[in-house]
Amino acid sequence: MWVPGKKGDERIPDQMTMWVYVYKGSKKKKTMEQFILDGDSFFSQNEFKKALKEFKGVLFYNPLDPKVLHKAGVALIKMNQNKDACKYLQESSQYGNPEAEELFMEYCSH
Repeated sequence: MWVPGKKGDERIPDQMTMWVYVYKGSKKKKTMEQFILDGDSFFSQNEFKKALKEFKGVLFYNPLDPKVLHKAGVALIKMNQNKDACKYLQESSQYGNPEAEELFMEYCSH
């Protein structure tokens, strides 16, 4: 069975470039890297809901990206949605992100 972000038992490299339509029927496209840059920009402006939307754009096509899973989890924490954040932080931690593991222990292991 095919799993997004994987080829057989291997993860797809983070450096891959994939063009993604911003919305159905749009001629405007973004790379996954642009989704991350836009998400980081929104996050730095404390626009966490918009940042999360951008991070989810990446995760739709590469759900195993530990860095983006972590960023989505932090955005949710900033919006006081810890229960949802814990899912992202746990996955990020499972894929080797020690920062996500620390946050998971702080916010999710009560």
